[in-house]
Amino acid sequence: MSIAVGSCIQIASLVIPVLVIVAWGLDKPLTLFFDPLETPCLSLSAIIVKFPTEDGRTS
Repeated sequence: MSIAVGSCIQIASLVIPVLVIVAWGLDKPLTLFFDPLETPCLSLSAIIVKFPTEDGRTS
C-alpha cells in the first residue's frame, strides 16, 4: 500500500510542475495557485491515506 501511495506522490510531484512549464510554453494561464476548497480537500485526503498506511497492514 505504501509503495502505491509513494508512487502516486512522486508522479504528482513531477507532473504538476511539468504541466505548468508546458502551459508557459503554450501561453496558457496555468499556475500552482489552488482554489480555497482544493487546499483543504488535498490536506484531508493526505490525512485519510495516512491512517491506513501507517502500520503497513490492510486488515
